[in-house]
Amino acid sequence: MRGPVRTVGISGQEMMFDSKIIEVDGVFVGAAIITGIATSLRFYATHESVRSLHNAILPDLAALRHRVTATFRRIGTQGGVRGDVKQIAGPRPAQS
Repeated sequence: MRGPVRTVGISGQEMMFDSKIIEVDGVFVGAAIITGIATSLRFYATHESVRSLHNAILPDLAALRHRVTATFRRIGTQGGVRGDVKQIAGPRPAQS
């Protein structure tokens, strides 16, 4: 029995058939890449907090979203990089 057939483009790279945006708490963190291997998805990380998952292969979109979300939130609560906008305190107004 043969294994899965890889669909390869001219450059020798695996071809992307489709992708799904992955957002966590309104922050774009990456994309699920659907390739010629229909049994799994590859994660393309675009946010530093989930960089450790870049190119991870998971069995389905639900599993991928769950893992990315857990990693994003864990790193965020540890003081890691988040995509949130933080207000920078400026000089305080004079008291009258």
